[in-house]
Amino acid sequence: MKNKYYLILVVVFLCFGKTSAQSFANALIAPERLIFIPSFEGTNSYLPLSNYHFFNPYYYNPAMAGIEDKKQLNTNWNRQIDHSFSGSYEQPISSINSAIGMHYSYTSDEFSSARYYGLAYNYGFNIKGKAKLRLGFQFSQISISFDENQIGFGDNQNKWYNSPSMDIGLAFQAKQFRFGVSVQNLFPTTLISEDGVTVFSDVMNGERQVNISLANTFRLSKNWDWSLAFLFRNTETQNIHDLSSYFSFRKKYFVGTTYRTLVDDPWIGFVGIKIKEKVNLQFSCNAKKDDFEDRRFFEVLGQYLF
Repeated sequence: MKNKYYLILVVVFLCFGKTSAQSFANALIAPERLIFIPSFEGTNSYLPLSNYHFFNPYYYNPAMAGIEDKKQLNTNWNRQIDHSFSGSYEQPISSINSAIGMHYSYTSDEFSSARYYGLAYNYGFNIKGKAKLRLGFQFSQISISFDENQIGFGDNQNKWYNSPSMDIGLAFQAKQFRFGVSVQNLFPTTLISEDGVTVFSDVMNGERQVNISLANTFRLSKNWDWSLAFLFRNTETQNIHDLSSYFSFRKKYFVGTTYRTLVDDPWIGFVGIKIKEKVNLQFSCNAKKDDFEDRRFFEVLGQYLF
């Protein structure tokens, strides 16, 4: 059976589809050159990941990998201007009080594309009672490709550049309460082409990002639960805050909403269903159509618990 798990993991990481983000051209000044490169906001900023701090908190914090104490595979399919996909796998290792996580995503637009890989590890310290403090880190790499013909210089297409990075995090868990702090892209880097032109200066939205999350689930009755969460994402140039809440019935049916700051359509709704305690499916969309695209953005989240 273990071989099947590893096979599933390999297939997901090698064959997962393309993701896309809302991308805009940023003017970058390089030595004697002025070029326009799309800014990769990636899946960290504007994709309507309405409840990732419930569904997959590992996405923002390596210390959250394996926090459910179950092996799980998380996938995401998103439709904004283009389509987007990502996947992650979490493996708790109870014998050494640790967990590992692996993440992969692919983002593209008409000018360029980026692949993001992450490998995380965390260790949990048991505190009095059932509380636990986790410390985690993640080695990550982003690979960027761009079409030089499209951006106005050179004649190469789909030339790849690679840049390593690192994420660190802390998570505290006590029953249904969770608090986390993480830093993504701890060491921002600049990619330089062979002829000295800056081809990509922004790695996963360009800046070091600090994330603070807070979530708790309240038992309302035998069948009803209420969950509330905050997610703060902070960089030098922008701060995006999420306030999310959802109700669950018999821990099987979910309905909720997210309010997100600094976006044109701040309200995002989501619904979900759990099937036989193994499969969790959720769907989310913006409350109104985008003014520019004249359509709603939406996504489908899938989770399998081994």
